[in-house]
Amino acid sequence: MECSIGGKLSHLNVTRRNFGRVLDRPRNVWSAFSEKRTFSSARESRHASDSPIRVSYLFGALLVFGIGATSWGLYEFYTTLTMWPKEVRGDLRAGLRAKRRGDIKLARRHLAEQVAWETIQTMAHEVLDPDSYLKYSGVAIILAEVLELEQDVEEAFNVLNTALSAFIDTQNPSPVTSPSTPSDTQTIQPDSSKPISSSAPPSSWTSPSPPRLSIKALLDSGRSDTIRSQLNSKNRMRAVALALKLGELSESLKRPEEEERWLGFAVTEVLRLIRDEYGLSFDSRRGFTQNSPGSVTAPGEENNAKKSAKEERDHEAPVRNILSPDSSDTELGLPTWVSLTKSELAAPMERLGAFYSRQGKYGNAILLYRVASSLLVRSKPQNSNGNPSRPSIAELCQALQIENAHMALLMELRRSRPEDSTIHRDLSRVLSRAVNIYDKAVEQNRPRVKSQDDGAGAELEMTLCDETYPAVFYNAGVYYEELGQLDQAFRSYSLSYKSLRAKGGSQEMMYDALKNARRVQRAINKNAQQTSQDSTQGSTSTPPIDSKDSSNKQ
Repeated sequence: MECSIGGKLSHLNVTRRNFGRVLDRPRNVWSAFSEKRTFSSARESRHASDSPIRVSYLFGALLVFGIGATSWGLYEFYTTLTMWPKEVRGDLRAGLRAKRRGDIKLARRHLAEQVAWETIQTMAHEVLDPDSYLKYSGVAIILAEVLELEQDVEEAFNVLNTALSAFIDTQNPSPVTSPSTPSDTQTIQPDSSKPISSSAPPSSWTSPSPPRLSIKALLDSGRSDTIRSQLNSKNRMRAVALALKLGELSESLKRPEEEERWLGFAVTEVLRLIRDEYGLSFDSRRGFTQNSPGSVTAPGEENNAKKSAKEERDHEAPVRNILSPDSSDTELGLPTWVSLTKSELAAPMERLGAFYSRQGKYGNAILLYRVASSLLVRSKPQNSNGNPSRPSIAELCQALQIENAHMALLMELRRSRPEDSTIHRDLSRVLSRAVNIYDKAVEQNRPRVKSQDDGAGAELEMTLCDETYPAVFYNAGVYYEELGQLDQAFRSYSLSYKSLRAKGGSQEMMYDALKNARRVQRAINKNAQQTSQDSTQGSTSTPPIDSKDSSNKQ
């Protein structure tokens, strides 16, 4: 009984143990599953716990950066204007802030109708020093830009006129002869002791007469002014920019006399600036050439015991500054036309040449185009590494456009003077020069020779060359066809068509070039047939030898 009971008990114990083993399996399976689940949950919870930390760090960094950038921008905005006197600082700051927000009316009220522009005109230049004229004209430029945005072109013209007149007064404080009756002193002469800028009108003139520009005398490389301007090159370049803008506004206002006057002033100032300050002279055959430093020194300067630091500087350094000027006008956010690049230095010649072309004064226009093209294709002086910098693709393409306009003017001049041999010679030279300019641009556009000066827009600028180059050959075809040189005309038209087709140019111009080439080809074939017929008729019309005569001779 005990045994059986004990056996039963032992059996129960065994069964309990076996049952326990059976129950242990799902417990172990669940345990393993739960551990796996727990491991997975641990990973998810760890990522969930890390993610807010990372986002908070990133958000905090961005927040700090944003606050810092905003604070720095505000600091820069307010501190950069401390260079102006307190009398104009507040309104100038408020006007700039309104302009940047797009509130043009408020900007005009602060800049013009309150204190800024009116007050700065009454200040002595000592109060505005250093760079008093740059500050004075900078306010005028900002105000004129605001006035243009309000479509008040007349008032913008008056403001810039006043600013440029201040430059003229500092160069020539003596009163200017009334422009209604111009005298010989107003004629632009580079060898005169009177500053060239005396030809520009004061702000009060309203009905100017066109100046008597002596372009050839102005470009005489063998002469130099006996009195050099005491103003630095930055002021003079600012005056050139103002004159160019006044010429543009004069064109908008339909005032051709004023347009000619201001563009002429810009041309003379650029040439004086290049020649007097930087030793570059223009020769009609060689273009711009570098003078020796002594050739641009005013009489008596060499006798000074102590020369200024500017005169002791390497002569190439200021040339680099004029051909690659850096902008120092960012504190006012001035428009891009203020800072003159080499292309913009050539702009006065190009625009005045276009003006004379519209007026039918082809001689002056051709000479100005030649000056502008020579300046653009001229290599920049040696840089800090001692290597000359080539003209950029943009400058070469601009020069190519000028040469195309140059060729068109020569063709117009040839039609009126067909017997002038110099025009034929100049046309051949212009065509050769245009081809060389395009070849340089193509060579420079290759990846291995691209420079940093070309920039990311090199391909876009090269498109301008690709559009102008076929036009040059098209004009050459017209020129040769007018001369009766049909072979040259056919070759030029064909080159124009092939270039347009290769570059995907204008379909209309492509059609015209192909049509002209086919017409010239038909004329060539017709002439060849006529020549062949004439030669055949000539041979058949020769009388045969009479047999009687021959027998008599025998």
